[in-house]
Amino acid sequence: YIEWHKGNAEEALSSWRQADEYLRNVKLPDEDEGGNKMIEDLHLVILKNIAQAAIQLGSWTEALAAADGALRIDDQDHKAWFRRACALEGL
Repeated sequence: YIEWHKGNAEEALSSWRQADEYLRNVKLPDEDEGGNKMIEDLHLVILKNIAQAAIQLGSWTEALAAADGALRIDDQDHKAWFRRACALEGL
């Protein structure tokens, strides 16, 4: 997030990729609904950030994959739909 605001999209994207890799493998016990929801919400934000950075860098395929991943978490997320559209337009 800090790198993004410094204008360093590549460094921010690299950090968000690491977070995505980690969050894909995190699952709390099923009875911890609040904890799992928090992880899911964080993963959603990370995927949308990946999509945005990838769009800025012209990495359209990665942007599309990240937006699609975000939509698998929340198919009503307007930012994810918008970033998906931007990625498709870039392709």
